[in-house]
Amino acid sequence: MGSLISPRPALAIATVATLVMVIADDSIGPVAIVIAVTVSTLALVTLLNRERDGHTLPIGAVALAGGVVLLAAIVAGPHDSNDLWSYAMYGRILSVHHASPWVFAPAHFPHDPFLLRVATGWRHTTSIYGPAFEVLAAGITKLGGDAVTAVRMLFTSTFALATAAAGTIVFRRTRSSTATALVILHPAIVIAGIAGGHNDILVGLGLLGAVVFVQDDRPVAAGICAALATLVKLTGGIGILALGCWALAHRGRRWSAVFACTSLGLVALAYLPLGTTGFSAFAHNRASLSRASAWEFPRLLTGLDHRHSAINFGLPQSDTQLLIILGTVVMVGVAVWTAVRLRRRADPSIPVAAALGSYLVFAPYVLPWYPAWVIPTLALTPRAPIARLLALQGAALVIVYELKTQSLSGWLASIVWWISVLASVTLCALFLRAVRAKEPLQPVLVNA
Repeated sequence: MGSLISPRPALAIATVATLVMVIADDSIGPVAIVIAVTVSTLALVTLLNRERDGHTLPIGAVALAGGVVLLAAIVAGPHDSNDLWSYAMYGRILSVHHASPWVFAPAHFPHDPFLLRVATGWRHTTSIYGPAFEVLAAGITKLGGDAVTAVRMLFTSTFALATAAAGTIVFRRTRSSTATALVILHPAIVIAGIAGGHNDILVGLGLLGAVVFVQDDRPVAAGICAALATLVKLTGGIGILALGCWALAHRGRRWSAVFACTSLGLVALAYLPLGTTGFSAFAHNRASLSRASAWEFPRLLTGLDHRHSAINFGLPQSDTQLLIILGTVVMVGVAVWTAVRLRRRADPSIPVAAALGSYLVFAPYVLPWYPAWVIPTLALTPRAPIARLLALQGAALVIVYELKTQSLSGWLASIVWWISVLASVTLCALFLRAVRAKEPLQPVLVNA
């Protein structure tokens, strides 16, 4: 697309391609999926490039496009995932059955009308989400009652409103309509996130708020926002780490101590009544290796993945568990290294996005809605190399996972698998290179 397309047509192309995916992704076929996500992503990149050249979009046009897309995502039923019904069931365990979703699995309530909508593999699994989200889920299910459509739309409306709020914050800080479009039209947020019925944008909104309050020199408010993000999903704690490192370098020990005590204190207080049951997420994902993980590469080379590799050494599947442990250790190490290395950058959005990005790039288990954790924050500095890399990786994750929901033949499925794994390995190298880059990255911020 490049400079051949002006901003308005590029916005229209991104909007139409996203709408097609939101409404009809289950029926358009694999080729159309690749085209739609690629076209939408290239259109967003074009908007960024054109804005850099001085060609801007009116925010009203972006708001209208975003409103149409978000409304469609609310109305359309969730696709490719039944996670939303797990949210509903966990919420009902609190609001209807007055029990703990971290102690009792959905299957413990066999007569609940929502149980059969929960994916079979998750009916015997306790909640993997934080207390803040489960309180929200309880409120939604209390309000929606037994009305399935009402509960579904209350959840997706909440996620859409969170997206709109994130876009609004980004615009007020940057005065960039293109940065706003990146938030409210990115495939990982709209297609995988809201239309897929996932709560990850709540983590992204909380961390965006934390970054903004750090910029405004408000440690308590920043700590509250970071804690709320972490109390939706524990991975928000990576953002606390990155912000703590940045604050120590730029605000001093006292400021960073106030931030750390506020954020970590709130998380500890919320989890204290739950005991060890609140950390069930680690137990449920300890043996998981996702299809777009770079750690699939050694698994393919050793013949542990018999479906997509002609190699078969007869190795025990327990060796996959060793890869997952190694991958987790490496991911944590890279996240800490990234937070420390980037702590002196001028703006906190870069170390936060990069530290969370280390999870997206290096973790053994990554899903296409996880980029919603970082996209709102990276939209504050969308032209930074690490921001562009993570934005493109988010779109690539959507393509890989959307393709696997289609009926591909065995040999084609293996080709897609190998390409996605090799791309993930390449992203690891590109990510490390971007983090190691020494050139200063100036923030594009306008306080309003």
